[in-house]
Amino acid sequence: MAINLGGWFLGVTGFIACPCHFPITLPLAAGLLGGSTAGAFLAGHIGWVYALGGLYFLGALLLGFLLLSKEEPRRKRSYGNAKR
Repeated sequence: MAINLGGWFLGVTGFIACPCHFPITLPLAAGLLGGSTAGAFLAGHIGWVYALGGLYFLGALLLGFLLLSKEEPRRKRSYGNAKR
């Protein structure tokens, strides 16, 4: 059974980008990015950040769920020197 890292990455980052978590994550991100252009954008465009975060939340969770629920193809058994 292989681990689908892309599906897990999208699921976790989508969960973090949930708009209900923004009261915690947005000041943290603004503090970490303080003094940079990204920090100034976060502070000046809160509405856009919520809208884009909400869209990413929905898209990442949907795509992550689809990637994680995708059935893996089964390998064919090989018996010794049989031709494939």
